[in-house]
Amino acid sequence: MNHQIVVLAFIFSLLSLSLAQCTGALTNSSHQVSVSWMVVGENSVSFTFTAPANSSTYTSLAISDHAVLLNNIDVVYAGDNETTNFVEDRWIVNFMSLYDKQQDIEDTSTLLTDDDLLMVNFTRPIISTDEAQDTNLNACKYLIWAYGGTVESFKYPKFTFQNLPRAFGTFNGQICLQYCGVSPSPSMSLMSSSTPTVSPSSQTPSAATNNHPVIFIILFAIVLLSCTLHI
Repeated sequence: MNHQIVVLAFIFSLLSLSLAQCTGALTNSSHQVSVSWMVVGENSVSFTFTAPANSSTYTSLAISDHAVLLNNIDVVYAGDNETTNFVEDRWIVNFMSLYDKQQDIEDTSTLLTDDDLLMVNFTRPIISTDEAQDTNLNACKYLIWAYGGTVESFKYPKFTFQNLPRAFGTFNGQICLQYCGVSPSPSMSLMSSSTPTVSPSSQTPSAATNNHPVIFIILFAIVLLSCTLHI
């Protein structure tokens, strides 16, 4: 019986480790800024980012390989003046904010609350086809927040040294999605647009879509539990 309890505990720890990667939340030390995420598809993750703002300022959330480096990073800027809003995918290089023409974000929305908080929602790929101006999330990354920069035009926002944010920092923790889903590589995604579609019934084993690792863990757990019950 003790052996079975140990095995069950091991199984649940494996499931918890895998599922924990698919959803998460972080908050800064003052609890003014927060971010949460949830994997919503094989290669998609949705974010909700909240930070102080008003009708003349913007907020931003950056994804970076480093905790403090603010260069060559993927950033989403957002603002809402209660008439016009924006949620933009940008890339910071040489400390300049460049507009990403591919705009690899969707399902965007903003909500400016009465207590001067801006809630921003967006969905982005875990692995992007935009290798030049997107940071992939198939490895642990840091999330860097910023708020308080002013915006002159919410229809055509500009981000320069003249309207830098007045506060920024790095969340104490990382987002790690490498164990959450099996995502196609950018090269495979690009090839899929020119490759004829193959129906599931005619797929060969090598061409079949990879399954979520959680499925393998569950199957492994069932086999392991079955063997344990017969001991």
